[in-house]
Amino acid sequence: MVMVMLPVTILMVGNFIQDIKHLKWMVIIMLLAGYLGLIKYFLYANLPVDTRGMFNLWIIGIAYGLLLFMKRLRWYWRLALVFLLAGVTYWGFVLNISWLAGWLPGLVAMGVLTFMRSKKLALVVVIFLCALFLWKKDYYLGKVLQNETQESGVTRLAAWKANWSITRDHLLFGTGPAGYAVYYMSYFPTDAMATHSNYIDIISQTGIVGTVFMLWIFFGIAREGGKLCMRLRGRGDFAEAMGNIAFAGIIACIVIMAFGDWLFPFAYTQTIAGFNYAVYNRLFMGTVLVLDHLVPAT
Repeated sequence: MVMVMLPVTILMVGNFIQDIKHLKWMVIIMLLAGYLGLIKYFLYANLPVDTRGMFNLWIIGIAYGLLLFMKRLRWYWRLALVFLLAGVTYWGFVLNISWLAGWLPGLVAMGVLTFMRSKKLALVVVIFLCALFLWKKDYYLGKVLQNETQESGVTRLAAWKANWSITRDHLLFGTGPAGYAVYYMSYFPTDAMATHSNYIDIISQTGIVGTVFMLWIFFGIAREGGKLCMRLRGRGDFAEAMGNIAFAGIIACIVIMAFGDWLFPFAYTQTIAGFNYAVYNRLFMGTVLVLDHLVPAT
């Protein structure tokens, strides 16, 4: 049901949101959730906001996108967005840099947004990041990369190899939703582990047929998002900002799907509760469809 309802959420957003004011309220609610997330991160408060999965991706993407593309944004809103962006970025890029999914999606989204705003600005950012990397290369290559390789990199390769021993016999339609876990526990329970990759998960569970449909949805909406960004270029309003935010977020999701099950939560690791935070991705992906019919081509 989770695997079905997540893609359906995109269509629901695209069909039921009929006013750009509703998109603005979605953004406001998400930004308020971002501030609650900061309190939860740094004060360890038990607040009613689910900050798992790609939550930080959309907080970073929304805050950074509004700052880049909304020309008439008032100074106090800009200050609030900078504070939120700085807090979430510090939590992901500094305090939790060993967790790949905690910082990579946000970095990808910021890179895409910067490129869409200005290629010259993107070049400046790349030069800055290269200088930062060279300055701290011992830290990034030593501690960060080594920790990631030991904790996740080797584990992922072993998990993918184990999964292939099952999937190769079920290539067309897969083993069914969460089906490969049953094979694991039946044939090699001591070596069973999650794949930590939605691409591997989907082909293992739904086969080539299901994977084709999944890729069709993601790359199709990414293509429409790119076309929408070109159409909205130069407006300097909320619509342009939101179109670029959605497009950058989709690209980040496509990347991080290779390194975790944050887009389609696996039943035996994140359980059905994974829907709570996986739905963030689909809600904002659906904004591409909303903007496409609210802002017609001229």
